[in-house]
Amino acid sequence: MKKHLRHTLSVIAGLIALSTATVSFADDPFVQEAKQLVTKATEKQDKWDGPTTGPKLQQNKSIIFIASDMKNGGVLGVIDGMREAVQATGWKLDVLDGAGTVNNQLAALNQAIARQPDAIVIGGWNPNVAKIPLKKAIKNNIKLVSWHATPEPGAVEKYGIFYNVTSDSNEIAKLSALLAVANSDGKAKVIILTDSLYEIALRKAQVMKETIEKCKECKVLEFY
Repeated sequence: MKKHLRHTLSVIAGLIALSTATVSFADDPFVQEAKQLVTKATEKQDKWDGPTTGPKLQQNKSIIFIASDMKNGGVLGVIDGMREAVQATGWKLDVLDGAGTVNNQLAALNQAIARQPDAIVIGGWNPNVAKIPLKKAIKNNIKLVSWHATPEPGAVEKYGIFYNVTSDSNEIAKLSALLAVANSDGKAKVIILTDSLYEIALRKAQVMKETIEKCKECKVLEFY
């Protein structure tokens, strides 16, 4: 994730920075702090610090991944990772496209439930819009897992989701804004774009705005 930080500001929230690299930033300690944090976040990481053990692999499982939108690069990356994983496990994976709208996402979810898979993965869309069909899935003994469905990682009990896989959205948003501050030497003029359909996008955009506003000579030109 760190090595991609300089190339993407977030999956569903954008930030554009216009920089003036020759301006001194000595009078704003926040700019120096931004540079230090960005350097640390983007340094090479060559050691695995994740889990090295896990449960025994179950055999012959089927999964349906419901994408928020197949035009979203982050979602496509997750699908690629899942396809690689099922090749190793021997499981079956089907992908349905939510096509970026609530109606399509709900239609895909209902279609997935009708197929009776072992598990359904909510891929980057808000489960709050699907409370009734999610209850139906649970009633039919379908396991629910999600990716970036809510801002926090872990189980989401109110939706019956076993685990939501996500990074710390606040931290990612903060680092994205700090990158603009650091690269502009504290002169960033930014436009923050978000999508009100997604809770994570709204939260990221707000954190970006708050971070930019801590920089004395930076300015948020637009926020929408």
